[in-house]
Amino acid sequence: MLLEAQRPDPSAIAELKRRADAPASTASMMFERAGLNDALGRVDRRIQDLRETVTLAHAQGDADLEVRALGQLAGAEGTYGSREKALQIRLQQVEAAERSQQPGKVAASLARLVKFQASSGQGAAAEQSLRRLEKMGERLEALGNSGKGRNLLKIERLTEVVAWNTELARAYFARTRGDPKGAEAAFRKLIGVDLDRNDPDTVAEDRSDLLLDLVRTLVDQGRVREAEVMIRQAVGTQLQRDSQFRPLTAEAIALLASVLNRQNRFDEAAALSDAAMNWATRAGHEETSIVILTTRVARAETLGAQNRWKEAEADYSAVSRVVGLEAKIAGLRLNKNVAYGIALLKSGKLQEGLALAQQIAALREKENAANEQIVAEGFALLGAAEVATGQREAALSHYRRALSGLIASARDPDQDDAIPAIRDRRLSALAEPYLSLIANWAEPRPDGAVADGFRLADALRGQSVQRALVEASARTSVSDPALAHLIRQEQDLKRMLQELAGKLGEGEDPATVRKALSDARAQRAALLADLRKRFPAYADLVNPAPGDMMALAPMLGAREAFVTFFLGADHSFAWAVRSDGRTQFVEIPMTDVQIDGLVTSLRRALDPQVSTLAQIPAFDINGAHRLYSALLSPLTPLLQGATSLTVAPHRELAQLPFGLLVTDKALGLDTKAKPAFAGYRSIPWLIRSYSVSHIPSAAALIALRKLPLGQANRRSFLGFGDPIFGGAVTAPPMKSRGLVRRAAPGDGGMLPPLPDTADELRNVALSLRADPERDVFLQASASRATLARMPLNDRKVVMFATHGLVPGDLDGLAEPALALSPTPDDDGLLTVSQVLNLKLDADWVVLSACNTASGNGAGAEAVSGLGRAFFYAGSRALLVTHWPVETTSARTLTTEVFRRQAENPSLDRAQALQQAQIALIDGPGAVENNKTIFSYAHPLFWASYALVGDGGISVH
Repeated sequence: MLLEAQRPDPSAIAELKRRADAPASTASMMFERAGLNDALGRVDRRIQDLRETVTLAHAQGDADLEVRALGQLAGAEGTYGSREKALQIRLQQVEAAERSQQPGKVAASLARLVKFQASSGQGAAAEQSLRRLEKMGERLEALGNSGKGRNLLKIERLTEVVAWNTELARAYFARTRGDPKGAEAAFRKLIGVDLDRNDPDTVAEDRSDLLLDLVRTLVDQGRVREAEVMIRQAVGTQLQRDSQFRPLTAEAIALLASVLNRQNRFDEAAALSDAAMNWATRAGHEETSIVILTTRVARAETLGAQNRWKEAEADYSAVSRVVGLEAKIAGLRLNKNVAYGIALLKSGKLQEGLALAQQIAALREKENAANEQIVAEGFALLGAAEVATGQREAALSHYRRALSGLIASARDPDQDDAIPAIRDRRLSALAEPYLSLIANWAEPRPDGAVADGFRLADALRGQSVQRALVEASARTSVSDPALAHLIRQEQDLKRMLQELAGKLGEGEDPATVRKALSDARAQRAALLADLRKRFPAYADLVNPAPGDMMALAPMLGAREAFVTFFLGADHSFAWAVRSDGRTQFVEIPMTDVQIDGLVTSLRRALDPQVSTLAQIPAFDINGAHRLYSALLSPLTPLLQGATSLTVAPHRELAQLPFGLLVTDKALGLDTKAKPAFAGYRSIPWLIRSYSVSHIPSAAALIALRKLPLGQANRRSFLGFGDPIFGGAVTAPPMKSRGLVRRAAPGDGGMLPPLPDTADELRNVALSLRADPERDVFLQASASRATLARMPLNDRKVVMFATHGLVPGDLDGLAEPALALSPTPDDDGLLTVSQVLNLKLDADWVVLSACNTASGNGAGAEAVSGLGRAFFYAGSRALLVTHWPVETTSARTLTTEVFRRQAENPSLDRAQALQQAQIALIDGPGAVENNKTIFSYAHPLFWASYALVGDGGISVH
């Protein structure tokens, strides 16, 4: 832990208090005492000492000390008091600096003034102050060039100081105007300047301040891994240099917690905030201490990201009671903090929430007019508060004003991969009241409101998988091969940047990694410029607008229904769309927590940690029907006549294949039916009524269905399986061996062999009229080396039948992987990073392995890292598994899918999977010596496989 080495020294604290309580009779003594009170977190005493310092220094004619004290007083007033008062003090500081007749002090004071004005939305005033700085520099440069100055060396140094402060002011201006990349370049340049900092009043920020500013620009760009490494180094250096836990260190700790939040590392962020709070408390800091206030705000942000809004409200309100709403804590004033507004509404403090929302909306519009996303969240919060207080017309107006900005925030292409949970929770909390408002609006609903809600929900759902899909479709939809190659280069460079950022702080030389990052960014920027010139529509193609219901309808088959969901903290919602343009939108009276509980309950019987058939739990039939009744039954009017469902799930629903929902209340499971599990044959599974495909979003389905067909001359199949993991193992008879599943290694760390996969691959190859000898690679040839030699973009179906692994399954495994046969040159693990480098043109990729559909953690998307990687590599659809499959039933199912499609080419992919699953339910089951041992009707056997992507439905 970063703070563990820092222990408050009671004797040192006692000495600090003695000195801070001592009388002070001169301006310099008063200023020193202000610093001591700052170290002790005594806010009021520090501000009073600074005020008296200014008065005494002015009376004594000590302009240098007056300038310094005014700078600190302005910062304190800006944090704790009135921003108007702080602005007046900044202007007073500039006047005092001018009286000192020292251009360096004037330049630093003006730079601080630009920062304050720009961050307060006073753009015109900030530009005027910046122009004053620039004119100072021009005059000094002209004087130096003329050679008329008395001290040319002094003029040269002053020119450097003014130029440095001018560049700093430009950096502040760029960041507040929504140009984080420009601000980043400026801050990096400033940090690298070897400027004489012996006189702090001539330099507006020291290196520690600049480093925090640089970190914020990285966070603005979604480069949180880089930001984390940089901020950890900064905090460590500060704590080693200064045993006191000063406000700048507290601000850095809060920023680090925020960076951890944006990586969904909430436990670490909470531990960091708690450690900082404990430190400050033991060090004697009062409740007014900036250290405690900053830590509270950081902790509240973490709690909000965890949907613990009532606890977050307690921390925010504690800060508000101490310093008011104008205080700038952890980089953001409370009267601009949307999360605080959400916390008040979620805690039932509706009038307080409405009043704050009104302030936030007005201030964001005034101070951040150039940033659509920041302004939009303010108006969305106001709309949410008006929904909560029954002002529906006003709420509708404000939400309509916010809609495009909210969608833009959810679609931000600069984010590394997916929406961080902290932003997802905030945006979802803002979107849910709008959806509820429209769902409960008596017919006729306001024009376009349902479609607007559909687009907003689509933007918030499934970003990482969608991005992989649309990036692949961008390459495929371009007819010029050279341009398609250029697009692939740009996308690979973007991925390389993410990988390089991940190496920071993991033992590699930081300077080398940063140099590689800089080079890759420059190369990608050049490629993007070339792409925009040659292909103006590229940006819209790789970051498409969220799915529109009317654009989606013509993409659907005549007997297909598109169904999508949005799970909220208070209510959930469902939409259905048909090809003829009919739509339906309903509110579901279940929360995301309730749905998560049902999904978890259903999965207990599907992924049990058991080793024998007798230990398999009974499936929760009633729970599966309750979920169907909540999610799909309300959409019955629009589902009539449909035989195919394309489902875009949300959060926890992505962890469950919809085919195992139960459409009618079952009379009860016949547990005595023979053979074992045969009682499940009579259950009215959803798969009997509909073929089912899963898709991350409507936008992803539109992108896939716009793709041209693959090359007609592609060969039908390529398969890898039955790898060699170790010594030969003879499988015992089925009755005694229990379950053989394609799962993680056992207690000994060994992967069990999968001989059944050889027959599975050969059977699929024969079904697709491929040559098993030429197109199927088994045992030692099922290796990465074989894969590397193969041209993969000439196959319609690519299949891997082996173990799927996730981080932690094997020592040193840091990313998901498929287990292939090792060679002297590699470990046999085909990782996500390696899959991303493959180049496919496949109608579908089959991952007949363990858990290849499950995302990472609760609420994850419907495809794991492996699935996303295969989409990116160029597959139109995936056949993946939601839990470790039983190997014999898996062989039967995958073989049956392709046999049926080969026998009836009119069957689409989703229908072929549906028929294969029904055949498995109704079929003989596991047979040994001509005797059925058990039935495959339990959903553990037949429901694991899910089709993700385009189900191949014919669109007329």
